[in-house]
Amino acid sequence: MSAVRLRCSIVLASLVALAVATASTTPAATPKPAAAKPGGKCAKRGAKVRDLVCTPRAGKLLWVATPSKPGAGTARPGPSQGQTGQGTTGQGGQTGQSRGGYEATCGGKSPPLLKTIGVEIGPYDPATETAGAFRFTRERLAERRLFMAFGHTVESSPSPKANPQPTFVLPPGTPVVSMIDGVVWKIAELWSTPTLGDVSVMVAEQGGSQPCFTIELEHVINPRVRAGDRVRAGQVLAEVGPLSKDGNAGMGLVEIGILTGGPDGRPHHLCPFAYLDLSVRTRLHGQIRDLLAAWETYRGDQTLYDEGAWVDGVPGCLATDIGE
Repeated sequence: MSAVRLRCSIVLASLVALAVATASTTPAATPKPAAAKPGGKCAKRGAKVRDLVCTPRAGKLLWVATPSKPGAGTARPGPSQGQTGQGTTGQGGQTGQSRGGYEATCGGKSPPLLKTIGVEIGPYDPATETAGAFRFTRERLAERRLFMAFGHTVESSPSPKANPQPTFVLPPGTPVVSMIDGVVWKIAELWSTPTLGDVSVMVAEQGGSQPCFTIELEHVINPRVRAGDRVRAGQVLAEVGPLSKDGNAGMGLVEIGILTGGPDGRPHHLCPFAYLDLSVRTRLHGQIRDLLAAWETYRGDQTLYDEGAWVDGVPGCLATDIGE
């Protein structure tokens, strides 16, 4: 072998050895983590990405949106922004009033704080299959739920839409109570269901002309009050009406809400569970969570409610405000 060929062979062997060494020391490429999104899984509690925080939810670690500063035109949940746990509510909740854009039409006022959610709620009793006023059933329900959250997409509607008022499915005749101390502003017959005799009972903090915020109990019957009556939180105002009892295991429903005028000039509904009085917030948030967990267990379907989708962790709020 000539000297030139020998030198070429040595150089080639050196290059091959260098390539093998480099390949053995280069770390293997690792897959990129999934993009963080609200309700998505995360790995480290307390980790932050943009406005998301890795938070325990129902035994899992999920990305949860953190409260942001209220912006013009968007109402953010106000005094109830503390994160809640199963059966309990954190004590770090905001106690001041929010300043959403809708309040510009109300002279800077905030919605009244609710002292009840309109119906009795309690722990599930397997002996009676009840949870306060709620009666559990294995029969078919239109939305498969005894409780439909604010912003829940109503699949059984001819044109699916976000539910602008939390809805409770209850036996007809169940008492419904005032959510605040105030004055009955109006009892309105509902044009959509006149044959059922159901009405909307609207209560405001003060009487007089058009209030900025009205607290509604909708689709109720047999009102026990009249416009102008002063009422107390917890006072029985009417009964659950028969709306939707056909195809809903013989049960009716009642919708609750906070109605106001939005900055866009349209009526807006606000999520009531974001405006609970401090004296009842912990208890009611916990009871709502417990009710939903008990219902999922009873029906054998853990996908009926998505806690990770609740805005700012407020139970029952899949949105902050919905315009009509």
